[in-house]
Amino acid sequence: MAAELKEQLRLVRGELELLNKLLLEESLMGFPDPDRRAKLNKQREELKVAEHGLLERLAQE
Repeated sequence: MAAELKEQLRLVRGELELLNKLLLEESLMGFPDPDRRAKLNKQREELKVAEHGLLERLAQE
């Protein structure tokens, strides 16, 4: 089970890294599409919550 949680955590962190890069690109372009920015920020927050949950579950193992 711990191996599965670690793999999920790795995937979530990979997605977070990608979203952070996209947000950086958008900020360098002056956020031409505010809806896209809001969507990316929402996805980032959801992934941060998922990451936190996975870390808590791993700590309990």
